[in-house]
Amino acid sequence: MIKDISPIEDLTSLEKLYLNRNQVSVIEPIKNLTNLSVLGLFHNEIFNSKSTLEVLAYLGINFKLREISIDGNPISSTTRFKNQLLTSIPKLRMLDEERIEELDREVAK
Repeated sequence: MIKDISPIEDLTSLEKLYLNRNQVSVIEPIKNLTNLSVLGLFHNEIFNSKSTLEVLAYLGINFKLREISIDGNPISSTTRFKNQLLTSIPKLRMLDEERIEELDREVAK
Protein backbone atom coordinates (compact mmCIF):
# COMPACT_ATOMS: atom_id res chain seq x y z
CA MET A 1 0.00 0.00 0.00
CA ILE A 2 2.96 2.33 -0.60
CA LYS A 3 1.95 5.78 -1.86
CA ASP A 4 4.91 8.02 -1.05
CA ILE A 5 8.32 6.98 -2.36
CA SER A 6 10.15 10.18 -1.40
CA PRO A 7 12.07 8.42 1.44
CA ILE A 8 14.04 6.43 -1.16
CA GLU A 9 15.42 9.43 -3.07
CA ASP A 10 18.72 9.30 -1.14
CA LEU A 11 19.38 5.63 -1.95
CA THR A 12 21.61 6.55 -4.89
CA SER A 13 23.40 3.18 -4.94
CA LEU A 14 20.15 1.29 -5.50
CA GLU A 15 20.31 -0.77 -8.71
CA LYS A 16 16.92 -2.53 -8.72
CA LEU A 17 13.63 -1.25 -7.38
CA TYR A 18 10.37 -3.18 -7.37
CA LEU A 19 7.29 -1.18 -6.36
CA ASN A 20 4.73 -3.43 -8.04
CA ARG A 21 1.13 -3.53 -6.79
CA ASN A 22 1.15 -0.38 -4.67
CA GLN A 23 -0.50 3.02 -4.87
CA VAL A 24 2.42 5.06 -6.21
CA SER A 25 1.30 8.00 -8.34
CA VAL A 26 4.39 10.24 -8.33
CA ILE A 27 7.79 8.84 -9.36
CA GLU A 28 9.90 12.02 -9.32
CA PRO A 29 11.87 10.87 -6.22
CA ILE A 30 13.54 8.12 -8.26
CA LYS A 31 15.22 10.74 -10.45
CA ASN A 32 18.13 10.74 -7.97
CA LEU A 33 18.64 6.98 -8.29
CA THR A 34 21.27 7.21 -10.99
CA ASN A 35 22.48 3.59 -10.53
CA LEU A 36 19.01 2.18 -11.13
CA SER A 37 18.97 -0.38 -13.94
CA VAL A 38 15.66 -2.18 -13.25
CA LEU A 39 12.40 -0.52 -12.21
CA GLY A 40 9.19 -2.38 -11.46
CA LEU A 41 6.05 -0.26 -11.29
CA PHE A 42 3.37 -2.77 -12.33
CA HIS A 43 -0.15 -1.93 -11.09
CA ASN A 44 0.16 1.44 -9.40
CA GLU A 45 -1.72 4.72 -9.79
CA ILE A 46 0.55 6.54 -12.23
CA PHE A 47 -1.49 9.00 -14.32
CA ASN A 48 0.85 11.83 -15.36
CA SER A 49 2.51 10.65 -18.53
CA LYS A 50 4.57 13.81 -19.12
CA SER A 51 6.38 13.87 -15.77
CA THR A 52 6.71 10.07 -15.72
CA LEU A 53 8.20 10.04 -19.21
CA GLU A 54 10.62 12.84 -18.26
CA VAL A 55 11.90 10.95 -15.20
CA LEU A 56 12.23 7.60 -16.99
CA ALA A 57 13.88 9.15 -20.06
CA TYR A 58 16.30 11.10 -17.86
CA LEU A 59 17.41 7.89 -16.12
CA GLY A 60 17.42 5.83 -19.31
CA ILE A 61 19.32 8.28 -21.50
CA ASN A 62 21.84 9.65 -19.00
CA PHE A 63 22.29 6.72 -16.65
CA LYS A 64 21.72 2.95 -16.38
CA LEU A 65 17.96 2.33 -16.50
CA ARG A 66 17.41 -0.50 -19.02
CA GLU A 67 14.36 -2.39 -17.77
CA ILE A 68 10.97 -0.86 -16.95
CA SER A 69 7.75 -2.59 -15.97
CA ILE A 70 4.85 -0.15 -15.99
CA ASP A 71 1.84 -2.14 -17.18
CA GLY A 72 -1.36 -1.90 -15.16
CA ASN A 73 -1.11 1.86 -14.57
CA PRO A 74 -3.59 4.36 -15.99
CA ILE A 75 -0.84 5.82 -18.24
CA SER A 76 -0.09 2.46 -19.80
CA SER A 77 -3.65 1.68 -20.85
CA THR A 78 -2.83 2.83 -24.40
CA THR A 79 0.12 2.01 -26.61
CA ARG A 80 0.93 5.72 -26.98
CA PHE A 81 2.84 5.98 -23.70
CA LYS A 82 4.76 2.77 -24.32
CA ASN A 83 5.68 3.98 -27.79
CA GLN A 84 6.91 7.22 -26.26
CA LEU A 85 9.12 5.22 -23.90
CA LEU A 86 10.56 3.22 -26.79
CA THR A 87 11.35 6.31 -28.85
CA SER A 88 12.60 8.39 -25.89
CA ILE A 89 14.92 5.80 -24.36
CA PRO A 90 17.06 4.18 -27.08
CA LYS A 91 19.01 2.12 -24.52
CA LEU A 92 15.88 0.49 -23.03
CA ARG A 93 16.18 -3.30 -23.36
CA MET A 94 13.04 -4.60 -21.62
CA LEU A 95 9.56 -3.14 -21.30
CA ASP A 96 6.92 -4.91 -19.24
CA GLU A 97 9.13 -8.00 -19.06
CA GLU A 98 9.41 -8.31 -22.83
CA ARG A 99 12.62 -7.85 -24.78
CA ILE A 100 12.56 -4.82 -27.06
CA GLU A 101 13.43 -5.56 -30.66
CA GLU A 102 14.40 -3.06 -33.34
CA LEU A 103 11.07 -3.68 -35.06
CA ASP A 104 9.30 -2.55 -31.87
CA ARG A 105 11.18 0.76 -32.02
CA GLU A 106 10.39 1.22 -35.71
CA VAL A 107 6.69 0.58 -35.13
CA ALA A 108 6.70 3.01 -32.18
CA LYS A 109 8.07 5.78 -34.42
